[in-house]
Amino acid sequence: MKVSILTIVLLSSLSSVASAEGYYFVATVGQSYSNLCPSTNKLQYGCSNSGDAGEFSGGYSINPNLGVEISYKILGTYAAYDQNSSGTDGAATAYTKAGAFAATAVGNYELYKNLSLIGKLGIADIMITQPSQAGNHTATNTNIFYGLGVQYDFTKSVAGRAVWENLGTVGNGDTGESRMSMLSGGLVFKY
Repeated sequence: MKVSILTIVLLSSLSSVASAEGYYFVATVGQSYSNLCPSTNKLQYGCSNSGDAGEFSGGYSINPNLGVEISYKILGTYAAYDQNSSGTDGAATAYTKAGAFAATAVGNYELYKNLSLIGKLGIADIMITQPSQAGNHTATNTNIFYGLGVQYDFTKSVAGRAVWENLGTVGNGDTGESRMSMLSGGLVFKY
């Protein structure tokens, strides 16, 4: 089993978060955007360039302006659709699935009472899987990523968050390569 630098970072983050106060949990939903088409035949197959996405994160606030998070990102499913077959128009013929584990530093700057600008800088292990008749094509990329967003504190324990993230270039020669981004919104629960 391959152990990556990200796995070591995530485990060390978990051990420091477990012994500290200022925990929070984040759950978001949104869309990821990429051109990870599972087919190279663009004349016969049309491809989706977005997928349903989401994120589950555990975090710790070091101070009011800085926090750390570990998360799992669901980066969506990208499908190829057969455009030439009248019997199966609109039926997906192939899929590319993406997900990621990430460790992130989150900066927080209060713009107005309860409204903050947030910035994210982290490292992500992004996994791409593309099932095919010949077997699965897979790719794993370890990328530095960044994001910008806003957060509004409804109460001391619940906030809303909207974030755009640039995850960098993902994939390889077998799966295809493309830049990927994610736009999401959700809730932050503070403990």
